[in-house]
Amino acid sequence: MLWWPQALVSSFTILSFQLFSIRQGRCLMENPTDKRDLPTRRLRWTARLWSIVSIGLILLFITFEGKNPTTFEEWIGFLFFPLGISVGMIAAWRRELIGGCITIGCLMIFYAYRLATTGILPKGLAWLAFAAPGFLFLLTWYRSRRRPPQRERIIGTSFIDPI
Repeated sequence: MLWWPQALVSSFTILSFQLFSIRQGRCLMENPTDKRDLPTRRLRWTARLWSIVSIGLILLFITFEGKNPTTFEEWIGFLFFPLGISVGMIAAWRRELIGGCITIGCLMIFYAYRLATTGILPKGLAWLAFAAPGFLFLLTWYRSRRRPPQRERIIGTSFIDPI
């Protein structure tokens, strides 16, 4: 009855093949706009590594805790928290904006759904810690957007071409 961990593992396998595929001398997962922006690259890889750890811990909890959702309400919550957040983090490896929005959106929907069904919010910061890579992916996307080119002033020459 544990079909969903196998689906996540197969997603990771596909992702790892894409990660190490080389095309034109660079990794497919690199963003060409931040080649010289070291803080953005570090932030991107921090988000990616943190997402691997988060998804791995979520899989461990789900697999070895022995408590599977049984009611319809539990399945709806399960759809948003471990499953939706994991899908968002996997998508963020390729499309940071889309994956980050899916991760954060699923977290917000999970909080709202939990408040609506039980009357209380989930306790502790672990829920936010698991979804934190989504925030980092959004920050990375924001930092790596293409900026309009700036005209550089060349000292000693004019921008006007002589006739």
